[in-house]
Amino acid sequence: MGRRVWNDWFAVHHLKHDDNHIYAPPATDRWEKPHNGWVKCNVDDVFFSEDRVTTMGACFRDHVDNFVAGFTQRQRATLSTVEGEAWALLQAMKKANYRGLDRVQFESNSQVLTEAIRTKRSGNSEFSLVAADIIQIMLLCINFEVKFVRDK
Repeated sequence: MGRRVWNDWFAVHHLKHDDNHIYAPPATDRWEKPHNGWVKCNVDDVFFSEDRVTTMGACFRDHVDNFVAGFTQRQRATLSTVEGEAWALLQAMKKANYRGLDRVQFESNSQVLTEAIRTKRSGNSEFSLVAADIIQIMLLCINFEVKFVRDK
């Protein structure tokens, strides 16, 4: 029995995080509830260029759409859209981990970010460094998923 459980765990872990890609659920145009026992987290960011301020936040909801947790954060910095979205996702993953949420599907409206995570793309930009931190968290928290959701 123990060997079968180990083989099942290994197969799932290998499918979700192979050497070149991290599993990403298919994109969707609308909010869909997560599976029972899972939490969905939507992240987003807003820029106020005149004030040089970036505001970001996240909302965690369970499988029946009940509010579980959330946060907002404001920074005195002008980030690019993709940098802000990456920073919001990183902070949301840290909050989920801190709260002990271990089955979380994160949703982002940044296809650039979700593709960078899925393909484990690297680089030297600020965005690439934040994406690398996200990838490291996902390798440790194998039940964290990132999904691209189109804006309406």
